[in-house]
Amino acid sequence: GELVINPTSEQRKVSDLDVTVVSTGKKVVMIEAGANEVPNDKMFEAIQKAHEENQKQIELINKMVAEIGKPKFDYPHAAFDQELFDDIVANFMDEAKAAMDTDDKNVREQRWNAMIEKWHEKYLEAHPDMDQYLEEITYKFQKKIVKAWLLEGHRVDGRQKNEIRPLAAEGRVSCPGSTARACSPAARRRSCPSA
Repeated sequence: GELVINPTSEQRKVSDLDVTVVSTGKKVVMIEAGANEVPNDKMFEAIQKAHEENQKQIELINKMVAEIGKPKFDYPHAAFDQELFDDIVANFMDEAKAAMDTDDKNVREQRWNAMIEKWHEKYLEAHPDMDQYLEEITYKFQKKIVKAWLLEGHRVDGRQKNEIRPLAAEGRVSCPGSTARACSPAARRRSCPSA
């Protein structure tokens, strides 16, 4: 079939492929698709065509910004306290690794927040402005740990670098106008004669 950009709802109902492509000026950054057994080359062609079409939209947006856009707001950033960061890393590395070593996001956050309280106890008097750096300290500290773990091959869920999470999917076939669940080809023919 023919590839249609921005199809109507009627065209979507009879289409074998429904793909949404998000692009920047240089590359495709996200693809969401639903399809009835479409060949790989057809899918690739659809993604390429969508990316090309996106470039027209991006060009229009850039033109509008150049003509009527407001200048970006610039504000002075607080200088990052590298000395404080280095001291925290030196004194809390083991505790930070233990805090991060779980695949439960809530547990990780609770552990990290408890550790931040310890940072306050230890450093707040000498660094009364430390709260303005906490978000950046946390980001850099966690990034440092994750980078080290990746280089070591360590993952919080115990998987090796070459393992993927178990995947599971369920599906069923149903026919328009039919309330019967069809599991076998024979059942599909009984519940939906056109199948």
